[in-house]
Amino acid sequence: MKHLIRYLSAMLLALSMNGNAQAVSLGTLINENQSIQVEDKLFSDFWWDKDISDSSFQNYDFDGLLNSITVTGLASTPGLLNPGLSFVTNDLLVTSDGLFEFIDLFFGFKVTVIDTVLGPDLFIKDNSLTMLAERTESGDNGVYIREQVGKTEAAVRNILSDGDLGTKEVELSWLDGDLIGPGEDSLDVVNLADAAAFAPQKEVYVSKNILVWADNDGINNLPVTASLNSFDQRFSQTTTTIPEPETWLLLSVGMMGFVFNLKRRKSL
Repeated sequence: MKHLIRYLSAMLLALSMNGNAQAVSLGTLINENQSIQVEDKLFSDFWWDKDISDSSFQNYDFDGLLNSITVTGLASTPGLLNPGLSFVTNDLLVTSDGLFEFIDLFFGFKVTVIDTVLGPDLFIKDNSLTMLAERTESGDNGVYIREQVGKTEAAVRNILSDGDLGTKEVELSWLDGDLIGPGEDSLDVVNLADAAAFAPQKEVYVSKNILVWADNDGINNLPVTASLNSFDQRFSQTTTTIPEPETWLLLSVGMMGFVFNLKRRKSL
């Protein structure tokens, strides 16, 4: 019985909490070792990899980019337990006037279920990634995010491997047919959401490799632009405890009594 009460309490708490948690820049989370708590989830241990992150722009200001990315907690969707984070920026934008330009950012963080009034029986089960991006229907340009989820930080720090709990990919891109070959159709990729399913975990590690690129068609030499405006991350919740048979019996009896009293009142 206590397990079911905890689960119902969790649902009520998720619905009653204020919409979003505090907003803070990704740069602050990384440089000041700060964290964000949303309901029973703690997002912490933010990092970025200076060696893997790269750009075609000379002396690119990655510190400025990290400070331009605003991170906000997302409360659970009504009726679900799936809090997460929203990332918003105006600076992940690339325009090409004739040269291939790109920004490549690699960062990550840790997600932990903390023991609050939600009880110790809740676990992270699955997660999702959605993005809002723009690209030009000309030349070669787009936005791509590859996300790894793992049991340890080491499992998600290698961009050439898959996370041991799952890997997701979202992309919005355009490639002119003339750049593929004579008479070829243009390649238009629109894949704005992805999800990964994994066994229940008390904590997971996440990394994101974000690539924004742009190159014109080399024929008309018109500028092309690609930009990543925002992306949202949610982590589903589950309980590994199945309510005892006597719990279901009590609930059934209680519901029957409620229905009986309701009919009785209507007949009076």
